[in-house]
Amino acid sequence: MQKIKRAFELEHLRNNLAASSDYKEFVRTYHSSNCEIPNLNTGEKWDALNDLKKMTFKINPMAYDRAKYVSGNIGVGTVLDIGSGPGNLENFLKGRSNDVVGIDISSKSVSRAQKMFPKYKFISGDFLDLNIGLLGKFDYVIALEVMEHISPSKTFDFLKKVKKVLKPSGTFIISVPLNEGLEKMIARGENPNAHVRVYTPSIIKTELKLSEFRVTKCKYLYAFSDNYYIKSFFASLPLFNKHPNNIIIVSKNI
Repeated sequence: MQKIKRAFELEHLRNNLAASSDYKEFVRTYHSSNCEIPNLNTGEKWDALNDLKKMTFKINPMAYDRAKYVSGNIGVGTVLDIGSGPGNLENFLKGRSNDVVGIDISSKSVSRAQKMFPKYKFISGDFLDLNIGLLGKFDYVIALEVMEHISPSKTFDFLKKVKKVLKPSGTFIISVPLNEGLEKMIARGENPNAHVRVYTPSIIKTELKLSEFRVTKCKYLYAFSDNYYIKSFFASLPLFNKHPNNIIIVSKNI
C-alpha cells in the first residue's frame, strides 16, 4: 500500500508541476522507476466490462453526450478509434463517408463491433503493442476514456505513437475522467474500471503540450443520471462550484 500511496502523491505532484510550468521535473515523474498504480487491464477483463457498458442516453447520459459531442468534431476523413469498445462512437459515425479503424484489447468487443459495423475495420490488441503500419494515415485519432488506463511510464510512448499515425495537420480527441475519487476507492479495495491515473485538466493538457499537440477545444461533462442537460447547465455556472466528472479535449498535431 505504501507504493500505491506514493503513486497518488506523484499525481498530486504532477498537477502542481504542470500548474507551475515546471516541465523538466514534470517529465521526471514519468520514469519507469517511479511507483505506479497496479495495472489490471486485460482483454478478458474488458470482455466482461464492455458487456455491461450499454450506452443509451437513458442508461448513461454522460457517455452518450460525450460520444455525440466528439462525433460532431469529426469531419470527413480517416478515423482511428483507440479503445473502440462496444462501438459507442461508431454508432454516431455510421452513415457518414468516414474510413474507420477501431482498436480494442477486448477481442469479444472487436468481434461484436465488426458484425455491427461491417464497413469499418476492427483490430484486437493493445495499441502500444500493435504494428499497424499506418504511419501518417489518419485525419482523426480518438481515445475516449483510454489514457486513464495507461501507466505513467507508458504515457508519452502512447502519445508519441499517436503522432506517428496521425497526419501532420490531424486532430487528436481524447477524454479522461475527473474527480472520480480513485484514491478513496482503492483504499476501500475497489477499482471497478481498472484506472491507473488521477487526471486533472492541468496534467492532461501538459502531457499534450509536451507531446506537441495544440489544444483547440475543451468541454467538461457532469455525471448526472437524470435531467442531465438541465443539471449540467447549472453545474457549469460558477455560482454552483460543481466539479466536473469528465473532460473532452480536441487538439491539433503540430
